[in-house]
Amino acid sequence: MSKALIGRGKPPSLLLAVQCGKKKKNELSSPENNGNFDDRPVDLASGGNLEIHFMDCPSYNEVKQKLKATRPEFLLLLGERGSGRNEVGSLCLGEKIVTGETLKSMIGSKLPEFVYIESSNSGKVADSIHTLGVRHVAHWDGSVTSLAAAHFRQSLVACLRTPGCDPWDAFELANASLEIHYGQTSGSQPMLLGEGPPVLDDPLKDMEDDPPLIQIYDEETEIRLLVCAEACASDSSSLQAVEVALTSLFAIEVRGMRLIHRISAPPPPSAASTFARGVVTMRCDLCTSSSARISLVVSGSAQTCFADHFLESTIRKGLMEKSQALQLIMSEDNMPAEIRRSTSIACGAAVVETRAKVPNWAAQTLRQLSTDTSYKTLVALGIAGIEGSPVAAFQQEDAERLGLLRNEPPKALGSPRCNGFSEAPIIPAWLTPAAPTRKRQNLCLSSINFNGDAPLNGDSKSVFLAAMKPIPHATRRKLMPFAGVVSAGAQAGWSMKLNGNTKSTRPEGTSAPSGHGRGGHTFPIVLPSVKKHHCSRPSMLECPEEEFLNDVVQFLVSRGHGRLIPPTGIEAFPDVVLNGKRLDLYNLYREVVSRGGFRVGNGINWKGQIFSKMRNHTTTNRMTGVGNTLKKHYETYLLEYELAHDDVDGECCILCHSSAEGDWVNCGICGEWAHFGCDRRTGLATFKEYAKTDGLEYICPRCSVGSARGVTSRKKQRPSSGDGLVIFKGRKN
Repeated sequence: MSKALIGRGKPPSLLLAVQCGKKKKNELSSPENNGNFDDRPVDLASGGNLEIHFMDCPSYNEVKQKLKATRPEFLLLLGERGSGRNEVGSLCLGEKIVTGETLKSMIGSKLPEFVYIESSNSGKVADSIHTLGVRHVAHWDGSVTSLAAAHFRQSLVACLRTPGCDPWDAFELANASLEIHYGQTSGSQPMLLGEGPPVLDDPLKDMEDDPPLIQIYDEETEIRLLVCAEACASDSSSLQAVEVALTSLFAIEVRGMRLIHRISAPPPPSAASTFARGVVTMRCDLCTSSSARISLVVSGSAQTCFADHFLESTIRKGLMEKSQALQLIMSEDNMPAEIRRSTSIACGAAVVETRAKVPNWAAQTLRQLSTDTSYKTLVALGIAGIEGSPVAAFQQEDAERLGLLRNEPPKALGSPRCNGFSEAPIIPAWLTPAAPTRKRQNLCLSSINFNGDAPLNGDSKSVFLAAMKPIPHATRRKLMPFAGVVSAGAQAGWSMKLNGNTKSTRPEGTSAPSGHGRGGHTFPIVLPSVKKHHCSRPSMLECPEEEFLNDVVQFLVSRGHGRLIPPTGIEAFPDVVLNGKRLDLYNLYREVVSRGGFRVGNGINWKGQIFSKMRNHTTTNRMTGVGNTLKKHYETYLLEYELAHDDVDGECCILCHSSAEGDWVNCGICGEWAHFGCDRRTGLATFKEYAKTDGLEYICPRCSVGSARGVTSRKKQRPSSGDGLVIFKGRKN
């Protein structure tokens, strides 16, 4: 697989940012140069759906050569900064002033899709570029301060990182963010030249008859938002800007939405009596542009519900209309909301709480996006928390930038609103809340370019490695690939369905049949049957690790789980650390399938048999709960992959030679399986004694006689290395 493959299954777009100006001999790039914002270096880091190249004060020829070599989709031209000026300067490449004619000769034949000009009074230059055929051109109408331009630029780039985000959407979101945190300035505002918002493809418009309709059953719900803007506490214009921004965000997610699978479902009780003949009800699992997973119940004619293409398009159209119903709720007494601070929310920045009435699917989407460390659009809007849970992508530099917006003098804004915040009385020092003192852990890696060479930006940061966590989801809602799968009649063509009668070649046990029942009753792990994945890799006995990981990544992307792949590509997969090392998926999968697969459940000793064979294991390991951790990682990354492949070994009881269900144990010497109830020897302990992690090790009758030990069990030993450690395999669930 190409190194350019990112977590969404699509190569990243390339953005070229050019900082105009003349190079100075003793230029210092430290943020503490003169204490001015103009002296801070431009902060542009690659990430998400965007690969960024930055040029600092280049010459005209250098920019021309770079454009010819890279052919970027997005081009940012940033005006001169520094020199104690509060306003953004002109576009200057060395000694050459940039005009419309200069840009025409510099861009060449391959036109960027979007050009952003960050310079005061740049309307004429923007018109010249737009006449060349550039689809979108953004510029500033009037003089613009450095702080306003920097915030707009950071918000614009953060939105462009989002998969499926069009330049028009990114401009609308960045403009709304500017209004939320900076206020409406009287002298300058960003402008956009070009086409309107993207239009959804409607496959139903060509149908001769009336297009089939579906009913989406999705109620409205009220959610709490924490926003880093005191203006939202009492200012209606800021609330309107938040509404516009969230509506645009939902439109982006719906536009790229795709149907993962569908299954029959009972109709809602309130609507069951009104159903006409021929109406069917389906539960649909869908994946948004940013890989958030939502579940909806819809009803309609069989013609629509059983045609995936029409069903997906009709749902997308219906949700797009419902996204316009978003409404932020003002407090009844119109009193300013209380300002709060917490080290766990927005790195200690001041936030206010507001409530919004949104469709239930939109609330599901927001909760999932808030846990994604690579999703920066919520950060760009200043949304720091959803339903009390922090937005995971918020970093210290984001809080500092928003703090600068609050502290800038009113005269620099050209507006009496004082940065868009209502005036507040000066609070005595003894009543001011203490600044947060708890330090945040910053575990990060340098951002890598997609050619695997060197960092794109020395100051750039990549996605955090989450130690001992399967994926960065909220703990109260575990997202599994099989959410929404329920028992129902099978329909031809479904990608997933439950099949309770599917037999495995591996013996699997729930309650022991006659003659096998010493261990009592257990409950099975009911797993759905999954559409098989046809791949060319060899069996697990011969497959090398690199080929296995490539196949897993391709499988996850094809099944809609692209968010599990790190933005830097397969080199960083999986993005999980266990015991100080990257999770060893290869040995984890190989050992589990060789012991009957995940459905064996507690019949596998995850700590003794699995963890000891992985590279994450050390002789001095003192980890606790490692078994449950391995199960969670396996469920997240490998369970659906296992069900789609025939890698699980099949065996039978060495005593009764059957694969009947029962309490299974594994011999600690030969590794063969046996029904615990089939072993009629006297002196055996109870099944529970063998099932404990540090309990007894089972020795089958054949090994007990062959080795002349005359023993049926022994205490489990912990050898110095993982080699040769074979612990019982207990009851198969």
